[in-house]
This record gives sequence, structure tokens and C-alpha cells, in this order.
Amino acid sequence: MAWVVNLLHNLLIVDYGVGHTGSVHDAWAFRSTRLFKEHDDIIGSDEWVWADSAYPCETWCVCSFKKPVGRKITAAQRSYNYHVSKARHLSVRCYSQD
Repeated sequence: MAWVVNLLHNLLIVDYGVGHTGSVHDAWAFRSTRLFKEHDDIIGSDEWVWADSAYPCETWCVCSFKKPVGRKITAAQRSYNYHVSKARHLSVRCYSQD
């Protein structure tokens, strides 16, 4: 299994992960990357990476809203998640083979 992390504004690849089997959750594999461990050295204080709700939400790792147990997310949160998903899709397209 391999994945790539890039910055959306310029699609610069800042880190990648390889070696984890497909059965390892992405968020767990992410924790073993240099980006997770040394994000202050890799990305600037005004930069961040987009992530889905499975990843840890940090000031440098912006993720979508999770549905609270027994409740719904708000319309504003759904709209935000939609736009985060679109941004992440652009990011994935920078290295995928269509």
C-alpha cells in the first residue's frame, strides 16, 4: 500500500508512505510518516494538508466533520465536508493515472 501527501495550492508532494499492508487503517499508517512526526519541519506555519474524517484533526491537518453519535451534522458542516472532499479529489488527481 502506498499513498502521497501534497499541498493543494501547488500540488507539491511533501511526504509519502509505503510498506503498510492494505489491512492497516490509513490513519494508523499516517502516524508513522515523517509528516505526522515532523510537520513543523516540513510544512510552513501557514500551510496545511487536507484529510478525511479518519485522520487526526490538527492545526496543520484539516479534516472533514464526523457525524456525532445519534445526531446529524449541520448544513454548514455538510457544505464544508463537500468542499473539503472536492479539494482532496483535486489533490488525488495530481498523481493518479486516469
